[in-house]
Amino acid sequence: MRKYLYLFEEDLTLISDKLNQHLKKLENSTFFITGGTGIIGKWILESLCFLNERYNLNLTIYVLTRSKEKFLTSYPLFRKFKNIVFFEGDVRNFSIDTSVNPSYVIHGATESASNLNLTDPLKMFEVIVKGIWNVLELSKKWNSKSILILSSGAVYGKQEKNFLEERDPGYINFINPFSAYTVGKASGEHLAKLYFHTYKLSIKIARIFAVIGPHLPLDAHFAIGNFIKNALDGGPIIVKGDGSPIRSYLYLGDLVIWLLKILLEGKTGEVYNVGSDKPVSIKELAKLVASCTKRVFQLEKEIEVIVEKKEVFSSASNIYVPSIEKAKKELGLRVFTPLEKAIEKTLKFYKNKDFDR
Repeated sequence: MRKYLYLFEEDLTLISDKLNQHLKKLENSTFFITGGTGIIGKWILESLCFLNERYNLNLTIYVLTRSKEKFLTSYPLFRKFKNIVFFEGDVRNFSIDTSVNPSYVIHGATESASNLNLTDPLKMFEVIVKGIWNVLELSKKWNSKSILILSSGAVYGKQEKNFLEERDPGYINFINPFSAYTVGKASGEHLAKLYFHTYKLSIKIARIFAVIGPHLPLDAHFAIGNFIKNALDGGPIIVKGDGSPIRSYLYLGDLVIWLLKILLEGKTGEVYNVGSDKPVSIKELAKLVASCTKRVFQLEKEIEVIVEKKEVFSSASNIYVPSIEKAKKELGLRVFTPLEKAIEKTLKFYKNKDFDR
């Protein structure tokens, strides 16, 4: 049973400890967050509320959402936070009260439907590009200390390089309609750089790679989420392809530390890779989920892993692992939670999914 809200208190405490020396910068601050009700957004929201209560920071958090009631019906314990103000609207065209002048902006809104890149790529591209353009236009009117744009490692396109670096060029098929997400994210980064160059906005960009942790959807296009769902259903764990692609996974609790550190301490106008530099093949990942499941549920034997070796469409490279040397050297960041522990935490979270609802 969680003592706080939907996350493990030990994760919130780790976030608090790693950001402790920067908390002065947050006192009496106002946040404006788009995408605050998504996977990453929920982690950021709860973490900020935890920090606010623990350290009396006097934070006000404005959150853009399509439907306030839909979110609060699914996550009712957020109703208790009086410092959260929800604005309803579409990221492409919303407007906001002119009295709001956020100290910090986090733009993370994107189209949530995981299959939209295939079913309606034009809408996918529109939401990404019009959304960031709208946020940047509004940011011109504000006097924000820092603006964090959440981008994606997808901007590197399909390439087979180990440890992608921020300076590496992208290899993107611009004429393929199913590159809408990748091209949209790259366009969004370019727009952000143009606004930094033209209007001197205090913009930082976080290129987020694969993540794992509570709130990760188990029925979307995330392989590790699918494996965990297979395990929770009693198995077998199904690897649809041949299991050879290489990935890495950053725990969502670690991600919050990284994002807030970049927001508060990152260099203006810079791009930072955000992810783990610990590679693992998809087949190895499935086996790791099986072994973690055995421990968490105290099973007599491991769940079976089946590698189907089917042809699987993917817009990602076979190797999708970032170099995080820049974040390490400039911001002192690292992977705080080993993958095995991250998987176990995620299994425990979904094992007790019906808490306090």
